[in-house]
Formats: sequence, structure tokens, C-alpha cells
Amino acid sequence: MPRIACLQISASETAEEAAELAVGLAKLALDKGASVLCLPEYCGGLQTSGTQFSPPVFAEEIHPLVMKMQDFATRFKVWILVGSVAVVGQTSVTITEVY
Repeated sequence: MPRIACLQISASETAEEAAELAVGLAKLALDKGASVLCLPEYCGGLQTSGTQFSPPVFAEEIHPLVMKMQDFATRFKVWILVGSVAVVGQTSVTITEVY
């Protein structure tokens, strides 16, 4: 039976900072025997400007959080569910709900 960990992180200003926080919590969960890791929505960062909120946007193949989590999953042989990150497509920006 797999052990599932829900990693609750606060939204960071940058995707790089969010990735470092997620990796730190993922390591703690791994140490406690988790094999499935779940991250919340906007785990790839959330920027504010006045009353407006917007996530940092990257192409999927270079998104800092996606890249770090893919590397972590491969290295430690765990499954990771990424709540949502913003990726740029050919014609628009998409908030991807699950990875």
C-alpha cells in the first residue's frame, strides 16, 4: 500500500523559490516513507500586484518547479501530483491543474 503525503506549501513569489520549498518538503516526506507526493494549487508560485494575482509563467519544458519535481520523482522513484502551475502554450497561457 503506498504512503501518500500532502505537501502544504505557501505560494512563493518565484517559481524557483517554490521549487526549493517543494523539494525540501518532498525530502521530509520521503524520509517518512511516502511514495506519492501531492502539491497544492499554485505550488509553482503566485505573484501579487496590487489586488491582482498571477502565477509565474514558463514554457512547460523549462518551468523550474516542473523540472525539479520531475528530477526528484525520477531520482527517488516516487509519484508526484503537482496541483497547478502556469505554462505558456502556442497561443495562450494555461493554468495546468495536474502533472
